[in-house]
Order: sequence, then C-alpha cells, then structure tokens
Amino acid sequence: MAAPPKTPRRKIWSSSGSPTTRRRAVPSWRNGRRGRPPSTHCTGTSWTGCRHGTITGLNDDKDVLAFHDLVYSTSSLVARVSHYLARAEEALAVALADALDEENRAITAALLAGQVIATQRILATENRRRIVSGRSADEVHPEAVADADLAFALLHHGPRAATGIRRDG
Repeated sequence: MAAPPKTPRRKIWSSSGSPTTRRRAVPSWRNGRRGRPPSTHCTGTSWTGCRHGTITGLNDDKDVLAFHDLVYSTSSLVARVSHYLARAEEALAVALADALDEENRAITAALLAGQVIATQRILATENRRRIVSGRSADEVHPEAVADADLAFALLHHGPRAATGIRRDG
C-alpha cells in the first residue's frame, strides 16, 4: 500500500525558544477539493458543506456547545480567540494584497480582510445565539444561508445591496 502524500513542513518556535518543524495542513481548497477559494465555500448553495461546522456556529452538538461556552466564558481564551482572528485577518490581507493591482493595495487589502473576518464572526455568533436559544442546526440553517447571502452581497456590492436602504442623490 502506498504511503499517503506528505504535507508541507514549516518552521515554528517552541515555547522553549528553539526552532522546530511541524506539518501543517494544506487548506482543502488548495488541494482542489472544491476548486474555489474559502470565501465562496459557505455562501449560497455551497453553505450546505458548512451545515454543521463549528466555525460557522451551525453546530448543535452538546459537546461543541459546551466547548464554545467554556471558550467564551474564559477571559484568557477570549483573548486567544481575538489573537487568532487578528492572525486570520493578517493572513487574508497578505493574500489579498498579492491579488490587488493598486497603488494603496496594503491598506485596501487590510480593510477588505477586516470586513470579511468580521462578517464571518458576526454570522457565526448569530448562528450560535439561535442554537443556544433552543433551535437545532437544521432549523437555523435556512436563516443562516439567507444571512450569509446578504452579508456577502453587502461585501460585494456595498450597502445598496441591502433592501430598504435609502438611496440619496
């Protein structure tokens, strides 16, 4: 039987301060599993793949809910989540900056990355709130899809994508 393909290694620093290497997971979209970048994975019809994802807040498993309760009720873990979100925002900004062809691409990329990460966080928080109130992930799913579609339409087209917004001028 053939050995599974090796994942890339990256240099990390251990808590003792010495460098070490560790395998890192390659995102599934880079492996061609979906063939699309992550920003399109959980929107529209492809949201079904994220139906019970912990990152989307669409998971009603009691252990996952207990874990989220532990994380968000412990100040040091909340700080860690904030650090993780900041790193995700920085990584996205780097990727976006490489794709942009503008003079001010660093600030543009940082602003866009902040909007995407904040949107994902708000959607996940709202989904968790709905589930904690007693609804199942399956019950919440249609609203989550509609919210995600609206959120990413707002990111793509700006505030005019929302219905009911006054259009001055």
